[in-house]
Amino acid sequence: MEESTRRNLELWAFPTGTCLGVLFGLLVPTFGPPTRQYIVWLLVPLMVFSLVRIKREEMRDGLKRLDLLAVGLLFLYIIVPLVMWGAGLAAGLSPYLLFGVTLAALSPTIVLAPFFTDMIGGNRVLAAMISVVSTLLSPLLIPLVLVALVGRTVDVPVGTIALTAGALVGLPVLIAVVLRKAKPSLRDNPIPGERLVTSVIFFFFMWGVIASSLGGINLLSVSLLLGLALLQEYVFFFGLRRALGRLAERGLLSVGNAKALALCIGIKNGALTAGIALTFSATVAVSSGLITLVSAPMFVIFGIFREKV
Repeated sequence: MEESTRRNLELWAFPTGTCLGVLFGLLVPTFGPPTRQYIVWLLVPLMVFSLVRIKREEMRDGLKRLDLLAVGLLFLYIIVPLVMWGAGLAAGLSPYLLFGVTLAALSPTIVLAPFFTDMIGGNRVLAAMISVVSTLLSPLLIPLVLVALVGRTVDVPVGTIALTAGALVGLPVLIAVVLRKAKPSLRDNPIPGERLVTSVIFFFFMWGVIASSLGGINLLSVSLLLGLALLQEYVFFFGLRRALGRLAERGLLSVGNAKALALCIGIKNGALTAGIALTFSATVAVSSGLITLVSAPMFVIFGIFREKV
């Protein structure tokens, strides 16, 4: 299979799995509870097949840019939450919906950041660094910022976060290292269809579980949350991508790092925020889940296809 054909099929795997999962989750609401605990393990092969192809020069480039890690954390836990909280206030959201939107904006980088970054030719190592560090800091920073912005806090499940970071980053890294040593050809010659299959399976189950957990919500609220999701993606993915791309053109930043940084700031860990929100109310879960639900497919459909650099 030609490289261009393979990539196009992989790109369509994201929205296909997402749409099928959402439809199934809404039609079969009992699908969520017994399935939720197994979702984390579906992510492992998806991460492995991305990490196994990391090149040495890419690793050196990512590890030496700790300044970009600091910039990513600044956006994730201060700038993005402030903007989305302010936008929610301006939109007149109810307290519970505002709480959910703020919580979604506060979530760390999606654990699949290296995989998504790989799809647009960014630096997977930098993406993995931002994802891991932002996830490990979330038990401390999420409650603090929530208190400051909306006056309510949430008990972040430290054990769950540690398990997620270990299972979705540590374990795939270990497996990838073993595979690279056992079969070096995997670095440049991936197994045919491996990411296509794992992508469809993961997105079907992930968004199926989220959709089955969403309660009723009126159409006006859906429209407002959709608008906020579009705002977040446009400002913090497309906007940063263009700004950082200009820095790359001037030689101040590599193109790979520019793509990775924009992605890590713009794409959030929806599973974590939805899970935390459900400990409070279905309304909060709807807000947090929906804003992230529309963000991921939109990134895939528009973000990747527009990446020509």
